[in-house]
Amino acid sequence: MQLEGQLADPEIVELLKGFVAMKVDLSDRSSSNPHMQIAQDYGVTGIPDIRILGPDGKQTAEVAAEKSAIVAALKKALGK
Repeated sequence: MQLEGQLADPEIVELLKGFVAMKVDLSDRSSSNPHMQIAQDYGVTGIPDIRILGPDGKQTAEVAAEKSAIVAALKKALGK
């Protein structure tokens, strides 16, 4: 299952209600893309890349693209 399909999975959709989702477009890898600074700040080396951040902007988890890993990280961040 592709990542986009996994993010549409009903279990993940329900868990994501407790988060603010943010998509950073890194398809333009040039230095003129303002999103490249965000990628550098968080050490993104490839896409897709899923990170869970706390309210303070600090990373609490980096998630693999498998559904089970996404569900586990979201539940942990929500304290479930």
